[in-house]
Amino acid sequence: MKVDKKELPKKQIELLVELTPEELQPYLDQAVKKISEDVDIPGFRKGKVPFDVLKKNVGEATIYEEAFYQAVNKTLPQIVIDEKIDFIGQPKVDAEKIAPGNPLIYKAIVTLMPEVKLGDYKTLKSKKQEVKPDKEKVENTFEDLKKMQAKEKVVLRAAKNDDKVEVDFEIKMAGVPIEGGSGKNTPIIIGEKKFIPGFEEAMLGMKAGDEKDFKVSFPKDYFQKTLAGQEHDAHIKVLNVYERSLPEIDDDFAKALNFQTVDEMKKKIEENIAAEVQQKEDERFELAILEEIMEKSEFDEFSDDLINAEVDKMMHELKHQVEDSGGKFEDYLKNLKKTEDEVKEGFKPKAEKRLKTALISREVARAELVKIEDEEIDSELEKIKQVYGQMPEMQKQFEAPEYRNYIGNMLTNRKVFEKLASIASGDTSKNEDKPAEKEAEKKDEKK
Repeated sequence: MKVDKKELPKKQIELLVELTPEELQPYLDQAVKKISEDVDIPGFRKGKVPFDVLKKNVGEATIYEEAFYQAVNKTLPQIVIDEKIDFIGQPKVDAEKIAPGNPLIYKAIVTLMPEVKLGDYKTLKSKKQEVKPDKEKVENTFEDLKKMQAKEKVVLRAAKNDDKVEVDFEIKMAGVPIEGGSGKNTPIIIGEKKFIPGFEEAMLGMKAGDEKDFKVSFPKDYFQKTLAGQEHDAHIKVLNVYERSLPEIDDDFAKALNFQTVDEMKKKIEENIAAEVQQKEDERFELAILEEIMEKSEFDEFSDDLINAEVDKMMHELKHQVEDSGGKFEDYLKNLKKTEDEVKEGFKPKAEKRLKTALISREVARAELVKIEDEEIDSELEKIKQVYGQMPEMQKQFEAPEYRNYIGNMLTNRKVFEKLASIASGDTSKNEDKPAEKEAEKKDEKK
């Protein structure tokens, strides 16, 4: 295998890799086996289809394309190790030549790990704030649980506060229905204030079958700027009025939610909310520490590819958040009145900041000799597998080397934060087990 290395601007290296036809052959064999396991060819068992037969069924280009991926996945990591390339992110790989009877040639652009001159992290001003019980959130949670268990019955009287009213509605601007401004059989609870101010109040006193035209004023900070601060026409028709009765919070209520007693339920809710509040404070404290160290540190210039890769990762996370909450990403962009490219552009400063904090964490891990043992990764993986025990399709993902590396990085960052938190709090006892300075002195003595 021939490897030509060329330095590029902004801490990047170009690797031009050439495999002879003989060196490529094992990867062709792997490609044939893999593809033949996924296709049905009469007369042959899966995974046992000869090259020539498979070529007639799926095409030679398909086999060579798979062989290319197999070869890159095997050779590129080894090249990086052999050449002692300290890289970050995913290499950008392109096929230069891939044809039967010819050498395989591919080019990989590798981004080198930017150098960072770590600032003084031994003297930190950031302090952890005391977390107090959020009694209001606990009470709100109880109220939400009561509403979820509310009993409803249709009534023929006029609607009043706390009733659920089922309506058809439409809001128009200059006689034209606004986007998202209409609904059929829409349930609205009067008094929850989840609609535009004045909308719920307009339904007070209305009975099933009643219709009404009225004006609604959109708040000045409304997310759709074309509507914000303006008054528009609304029309509603009441279909049904429901009287709602909320249950008492007692042992029977608790048992309906799989608790034995109301005290047990309250205790669990309080513990969950306390843990949530504590987690938010831990995240704030960690970010404050890292930003403080960031201000004291010096960084190499980041390549555009590195920034863009981090932006892509952030976009992927955002899409998952929107979809996991039941929304559509296209609708999210419409509400923002931005294109995907505009959102990406806005992410760039935050992406650079995330990269800097990752580099700081890495350098502190080196300085403090933070190391994660295989047993620790195994233990963490076992916990995750138990959580997703009913999802067998996830188990294969947990066995992948990439996921194992992800867990290792996560545990390393966790230990780094514990070190920094102990330094910020003035508790240096956790750092006395294996100081970086003493370890460095021992190495110097050996030399």
